[in-house]
Amino acid sequence: MDYLAAQFKSMSLGQTWETTLKIPPICKSCAKKSSLLIVGPRNQNGNAGRPYYKCKPCDNLITFADDRGTKLDGPLCDCREPSRLQLNGRDRTPAFGLHFTSKQYSLYFGAYRDRNRRIYH
Repeated sequence: MDYLAAQFKSMSLGQTWETTLKIPPICKSCAKKSSLLIVGPRNQNGNAGRPYYKCKPCDNLITFADDRGTKLDGPLCDCREPSRLQLNGRDRTPAFGLHFTSKQYSLYFGAYRDRNRRIYH
């Protein structure tokens, strides 16, 4: 894990996250309303205690319900929502790589690049 990813992951240790996304998003797969849940305390990806929305019928994460990683100056998603910088979990490729998603939906839409356009893995 590189320095930037380690810094990003350490932001969550011991923090309580406020739910800022108050209206449950609709699942893009089944059109059902998502449910607000809290990540369990044993999560090893740095998300313990974070509020998130999940589609229970599809068993899919919709998005996190806080502002962590929100980049108002980052790229806009195709849906015109602000982007969110997220960290891949250990079971994703690349493990702990950074990527952008829409703030409304955790759909990957771009690798994180630094000022020199290098992708962070």
